[in-house]
Amino acid sequence: MKTLLRAIIIEDNEDDVIFLIRHLSRIGYEVREVVVSDLSSFSDALSSHRADVIFCDSNVPGLPTEKALELCRSDSPEIPVVVVSGDISSVLESMKSYATKLVSKDRLSDLDVALAEVLGN
Repeated sequence: MKTLLRAIIIEDNEDDVIFLIRHLSRIGYEVREVVVSDLSSFSDALSSHRADVIFCDSNVPGLPTEKALELCRSDSPEIPVVVVSGDISSVLESMKSYATKLVSKDRLSDLDVALAEVLGN
């Protein structure tokens, strides 16, 4: 039986969303997701969607990582944020500001360990 995972996914690439959800399913999660790609949609999702975790791409033109992390910190500090990025070097500063974990898109195999840590499993 799969574990329910309610997620907000900040991503502008539909293929990356599908890839992430498939990977999460393979490692035992049934994902109920809300996908956003701009600040307004993200703000709405934070207030209307009960999330266990937020996955944040670091390169979404409509929603800079720093803005997303600031909004998380101010509105929903209890929700862990996992930055999933193809460019690790660009998000190291983000880690200092709020992100709970950082996972490379090239190494999604690290996601199960990261989720276990942030969700306390």
